[in-house]
Order: sequence, then structure tokens, then C-alpha cells
Amino acid sequence: YFDSDAFILPDKSGQRLKRLETMWQLEALGKWHPYFFLNEPKAAKAYPFPNYPCVHGSHVLLEPSSDVSARYRGILRDPPNPAFTSCGGKDQKVLSFLFPHHAALPKDLWRSFKYEGEECDVVLGEVPAVDEIHLYSNQYTSNQPFWGGDCTSCILNGKTCKYPNMFTEACHKKIIELWWERIMQLPSSTANMCMHHLGANLNNVDEACYNK
Repeated sequence: YFDSDAFILPDKSGQRLKRLETMWQLEALGKWHPYFFLNEPKAAKAYPFPNYPCVHGSHVLLEPSSDVSARYRGILRDPPNPAFTSCGGKDQKVLSFLFPHHAALPKDLWRSFKYEGEECDVVLGEVPAVDEIHLYSNQYTSNQPFWGGDCTSCILNGKTCKYPNMFTEACHKKIIELWWERIMQLPSSTANMCMHHLGANLNNVDEACYNK
């Protein structure tokens, strides 16, 4: 499970893939493992819903099973009250309800970086200091969204955008380039659908950009 505003950074060394493979080899939940730590349950917002530990993180690793599939189908037919837990967000509530006995992994195994529109130099360099970047799109809305907004075509073409924006650092440009590189690797129909729902215009260079 991946949030739509999260992506894995390029992996030239292959070390990131090895760490992903390590996750699949972990013991089943319930057995002690040095990588595991448990999240404490949070109080429910409304009676009679019980306490649930909240699923945190921009991605969740799930092993496919018929039981998991049945639980997903069941919750689609009979959704729980959205107030059943204090976990934030719509997807976090559902995932926390479906998987109340989950464990989390420390960041030294999988280095996830939360980006909210400010410091982001960790993505620069030949070998970025993080494995995955979580963009928290709903929290970064000043002038233009994290993926470039009306300035997307300018940034991808190395031009200065005429519209107000906060893309002032080299790492901002890097994040936008990485984001669109990932989208353009999708099948064309999927990429076009993403662009449509984002409201992205990649062909407004003359309108949106200064010539320099």
C-alpha cells in the first residue's frame, strides 16, 4: 500500500532493493524481532469503538492472503463509522481498523522522509540520504502544490515561473523532477489520468514561464 503522494527514490547501488527484500523475510507478526516496535493504541472518538494503534507511514507492506482480501471486501460492503478511531485521515482509519495488530519498522531499515515544503536537501546528491519521500500533499499548498502546479512546465524546462511559488531551492526542483519522472514511467493511459486529476498542464511554457 502506497500513498499517492509518496515515492521511492532512485536506487543506483541496489541497497534499497536489498532492504525491501529483507522486509519480506521478517517473522510473522506476534514473534519478537529486533526490527519491530509496536504503536500504542489511541483512544477512540466515539463509543463503543475500541482503541486501535494507528498505522503510520507513507507505505504499508502487506503479504497477500485470502483473509486480508475477505476483510477488505467486507469493509467495502459495510464500512465502519468514520469516527471509530482517532487515527488521522480516511485511509489511515480504514487501515488501522483492518490491521489492529500491526508493527512498525525503525527508520534505519527504511528511511522515509516527510516533506512539507521546507528543508529537503536530503534528496540531493548521487546517493540520496533517504529511501522514500512522503510529500504530504494536503499540508503543502502555499501558492503552488508540491508537484509544481502551474509552474510544472517551467521547472521541467529549466525556466523561471511567472506565478507566485515557493520553489526556491535546488531540492524543490529535484523533488518535482523525480515526481514527474515516476509518473511518466507509468503506462500512458495511467499517466494521462494522473495529469488530468492533478490538473497539470505540461504545455504552458509560453504562458507560465519567463524566457530566462
